This record gives sequence, C-alpha cells and structure tokens, in this order.
Amino acid sequence: RGASHRVPAFMMDATGETSSGDLRVQGRRLHYTSRGSGPSVLLVHGLGATSHIWEQLALPGFRLVAVDLPGCGASEARDGAQGPRELAALLHELMSQLAPGPYAVLGHSLGGLVALELGLLHPDQVRGLMIFNIPLRLPRIVRLASAPLVGDTIFRLPALMPASRMAVRLYLNFIFGNPAKVTDPIVDAYARISGAPGYYAAMLVGLRGLAAWAHGERLSKLVPPLRIVWGDRDRMFPM
Repeated sequence: RGASHRVPAFMMDATGETSSGDLRVQGRRLHYTSRGSGPSVLLVHGLGATSHIWEQLALPGFRLVAVDLPGCGASEARDGAQGPRELAALLHELMSQLAPGPYAVLGHSLGGLVALELGLLHPDQVRGLMIFNIPLRLPRIVRLASAPLVGDTIFRLPALMPASRMAVRLYLNFIFGNPAKVTDPIVDAYARISGAPGYYAAMLVGLRGLAAWAHGERLSKLVPPLRIVWGDRDRMFPM
C-alpha cells in the first residue's frame, strides 16, 4: 500500500472509526490496524502480501490485530535476518506493547511459520494457533531464487520495471487453487502493493529468511492448541 495506505472496510466499526497506527519495535516502525473487543487475535500475512489479505475476515467477540510485516505495506523495513523466528520475536514485542496479555495467532504461508514460532517461543502467552498452507519445504526453484547473486538479479529486474497488471494476474492465477477466485479487486490490491518502493527487496529478504528456517524438529514441542488448514490445490506448497 505504501504511502496511500487505506483502512480496510472490515476494520471499521459501526461509526466508521478504526484503531490504526504505528509502533516502534526494535528500532523500526510497524504499522497495525485493530478492531473489535475481546480476546486478542494477531493476524500475520504471508510473503509478498500485506495485512490487506484479512480485509474480509470478521470474528465477532474478538479484537483483531492485523500487522504489516517489515518492508511490507506501511511498515518500515528493518536490517538483518527476517526468518520466522526473528519475525516472531518482533511481533511478540508488538503485541506486548499494543495488547498485553494472552493472544491467539492466525498466520498464512510465511505468517503460519511465524505463528508456529510464536507458539514455541511464548507458550505462556499464545493461547492458540491457526495456520494456513505453511512452507515447511521450499521447492528447489524457490530455493534457487533465494541464492546469492541469483536472487539479487531476479528481484532487481521487477524493481526497475514494476509488473504490469496482467503479469500480476498471471502470478495470482498460478498461486490460487481456483483461478476463478482471482477477482479484479484482488488483482488491483496486489498490483498496488507490488508497485511500492522496496517491495521486491522485502520479498527477497523474506524468501531468504524462509530458506534459512530449518526447525521442523521443534514442532513436536508445541504447547498451544493448533489447527492446520491446507488447500488441496496448493501448487507451490503441496500438502
């Protein structure tokens, strides 16, 4: 979204008001949007997205906190590693400032791994997890795209020449299990965020963080209740 950050419709209450702002966490500005009252639920998007993916989500009786990960949407980029574990530490600090007390986590793709790390690192604070299509194993071609020099070259090209709306639609048609679900508003949203400064740099940093994550053996130590949801048409990360 960049500078033209728009408040999602689902975040507005009956009066049209919303709680939206920025917090400095580990020296960088993170943007969040909050709505509702009740137990807190942290919403974590995946690689290449922003908190806009949760726009249609409504959970009456809960406080929803949607955050833009570093370098995404309206959040400032940060230096250093940005794997699931580092992002989990960052978001737990955000929640400690914004909504002290236990919270649940919904995470998609990369955000799902961040949710798992939150459950592992803070079992006393995370009351439950729901994760969607997590990339436990990256396809070989994706790992290649994260490699030094290769990744720098691949992700520099679209940064110099932003993707056309048609290119965005083709990409979404590939990653959606049902291309008929790729509506014009979804294409518009991704075309807008992919044109933001630093978008592809953030993609590369996040991809390298994913490629470096290798802690699957720790998952058996999870304490919080967990529900896993997986699309059986996921082409990138098969079940």
